[in-house]
Amino acid sequence: MLVLIMTKKLSPLVALIIVPVITGIISCFFRRYSWPGNIRELRNCVEYAAMMSNDGYIDAGCLPRQMYTEDEQDHPVKELSELVRAFGRNEIEKALDRFGHDTKGKKAATEALGISLSSLYSKIASEK
Repeated sequence: MLVLIMTKKLSPLVALIIVPVITGIISCFFRRYSWPGNIRELRNCVEYAAMMSNDGYIDAGCLPRQMYTEDEQDHPVKELSELVRAFGRNEIEKALDRFGHDTKGKKAATEALGISLSSLYSKIASEK
């Protein structure tokens, strides 16, 4: 992802000792934002977020306000539980696509995801 490349390149420029870590939910903000200023705006946002980070982790408080206000204006506010459920569902789908939808693939996916096989089946059933 371009954002990760930029964080590595910007680390020395903003006097960071460690490369900032962008979590899965924050990466969703980067993917959903429309980027009207293209690469320059992306670079500025990554630099801003890196400088606002106190511990090397970029969270919503580190992002420039326009990144999440644009989303708020276009879409209704979603509960955190729904966002987490959607993120989990996406990760399960990616794991199953990678390892396969058969029993062997599901076992490999649960190992990669760090969940039990019964939890996987429960999450799959709850989505139907």
